[in-house]
Amino acid sequence: SGFTGGSATISVNNPPAITSGPTSQVICATFPVSFSVNATGHGLTYQWYLNNNSNPLTNNSNISGANATKLDIAQVQIADAGNYYVIISGISPCTPATSTAATLTINQKILITSQPTPTQTLCAGSIFTISVTASGTILSYQWFKDGAFYANANYNAVNGTYSLTISTITSGDAGSYQLVLDDQTNIGCSIAKSNPATLTVTPTVGTPTTPTPSATTICQASAPTTYTTSATDATSYTWTVTGAGNSISGTGTTATVTWAAGFNGSATVSVKANGCNGPSAAASTTVTVTPTVGTPTTPTPSATIICQASAPITYTTSATDATSYTWTVTG
Repeated sequence: SGFTGGSATISVNNPPAITSGPTSQVICATFPVSFSVNATGHGLTYQWYLNNNSNPLTNNSNISGANATKLDIAQVQIADAGNYYVIISGISPCTPATSTAATLTINQKILITSQPTPTQTLCAGSIFTISVTASGTILSYQWFKDGAFYANANYNAVNGTYSLTISTITSGDAGSYQLVLDDQTNIGCSIAKSNPATLTVTPTVGTPTTPTPSATTICQASAPTTYTTSATDATSYTWTVTGAGNSISGTGTTATVTWAAGFNGSATVSVKANGCNGPSAAASTTVTVTPTVGTPTTPTPSATIICQASAPITYTTSATDATSYTWTVTG
């Protein structure tokens, strides 16, 4: 009998092994915090948790790195206090590794109980208002825009709100606003910062350009005509046409006029741009629709008999809405 040899490839993967885990921290509310872990192994993936496995963290506007070696929280709040740990998985069937828990303790002397609206998109010229509600000993309350001091907040002692109002916004008011509250003791957690509030300012819609083709003369019952315009910051357009039986279709930068078969005279094609603080003023063009030329009357004198070499004869005709005539003669 014979013997046939063979070979097999075996891959050995190192299981996850944590070399350093996250550390506990004490921090003031509204300030940033980070937790990190270092590990060895093949094909590692990470999932951070708060308090238990039924609460996996996910990335959002305030949290990043929920599936990475470093977890970042941009602004911690009282509800973020607890035990943070990470489960690191490798290549199956290697057993995942779980880090020790790091406790996040949040101290705060000033408590923000309601945050400003996160984002607002408003038209130029609108009123912009944001407010924060807070409690504690607060001696300084300042709004910052894009990281620089903007204005002191308006404080309402009745309901504990700190607000900012811009009565007529312009494009220059767009940005990120944040309230900084301070008890001015410089002891412990004496400062609290609100969540950022982003303002986007949409410009006022512009007046459309004159529809093209501009003023024209066309024949009665002509084929449909397409007109074009444009306007800055327009979201749509409203087109109209005058003249009995004429119609227009389109809500964008182009619209098509269908001319009524029986219409002649002057028609106006107009367009308004829609958008912030719209609709805009109208832009228009005038179209002259010329009636269809009539059939000429029989030339006069009508059929006649003349002698050879007769003197020249002048013939006469007429037709409605004719601009000129083309004459021919045979012989």
